[in-house]
Amino acid sequence: MMITDLNCPSTSSLEQLPNEILDSIFFNLDLKSLCHVRSVSVRLKNIVTHSSRISENFPRYDWDRFCVRYDEELKSYEIYMIRYSPRKEQSFYVTEEDIDKNRSLRFLFRNMSIRRIHLRRFPNGTFTDKFVNYLVSEFGECSSFTPIGLTITECDMSNLSSEAMAALIRACGKSLSHLMISKVYNAREDTFNDVHINMLDLKNISGLYVVDISMADGHQYLSITDHLFSRLINEDVFPALQLQLCLVSTLGLAAYLKKWIEFREFSGFSNICCTFKDCPDISQKGFIFACKNSPVEFSQFSDDFVSVFHESQGFHTFTVNFGKETYPDQEAAHGFSIQAKAISKS
Repeated sequence: MMITDLNCPSTSSLEQLPNEILDSIFFNLDLKSLCHVRSVSVRLKNIVTHSSRISENFPRYDWDRFCVRYDEELKSYEIYMIRYSPRKEQSFYVTEEDIDKNRSLRFLFRNMSIRRIHLRRFPNGTFTDKFVNYLVSEFGECSSFTPIGLTITECDMSNLSSEAMAALIRACGKSLSHLMISKVYNAREDTFNDVHINMLDLKNISGLYVVDISMADGHQYLSITDHLFSRLINEDVFPALQLQLCLVSTLGLAAYLKKWIEFREFSGFSNICCTFKDCPDISQKGFIFACKNSPVEFSQFSDDFVSVFHESQGFHTFTVNFGKETYPDQEAAHGFSIQAKAISKS
């Protein structure tokens, strides 16, 4: 059953019915119609939001991808969810008025779990504090919320504060294994910084990607510093890193390499790839010089790439890209080719 227009004369008579009758009526509606009902009045919104019976009408789904984009034509946020096996897709819209009036989708969220979150295509300042805080509030209603991936891409960051980004990272951070911020623009120093990295459980992180960043006028670099290397060193973790326009340094990278050498003595196979693009305090020559007394050998395959491997364990490789444009899948493939050369050399 679907209601297409609730702004009709019968709406006033609908309001005359007791809650129990309305609950029974709404129980038979589909998701799109329930979203319409929420916008009619505060009373109907509360019935839909708090009805356990309506929630039970939506079976629990473990969504592989929870995606959101801004639809400029409809002036609404489109939320679409995908499950791969068995295949299922579901979508609905949240309007700016829904967010302003805090029209909760609790009846839907409390029956779902989410594996990966993709926030994509928010132009012209539509990626806002209001939207992010609304989304974080809805995530709190999920029966299980331990996402392993968070991607923020193709977003205008001009209207998102550091505090709202912190709320999003805080909600997702402890379970994440991959975090990607890419192709965002109008970023500021505090858009993503050391404070946000502190909210991650780095022992779970296998990939951290901050790439294709365009800064707002008057801003140059993200405030990601050697604090990142210090945390990785303290945790004995070595994820794939891709960083652009960050303030990490050559000395921080060298300390990270030395910890990797120490850790490799007591661990199995390791192949790590790092990319640093447009990071002003990091350089290839400085890195090689800082590591000259370490028990490693260098293979320099181009002006951009350096491969470092242990003198006695050539199958351990630490590959650093000092500026060539890559993406996670491309860099992994490149890393394996370097590993093969290191083995043959040893």
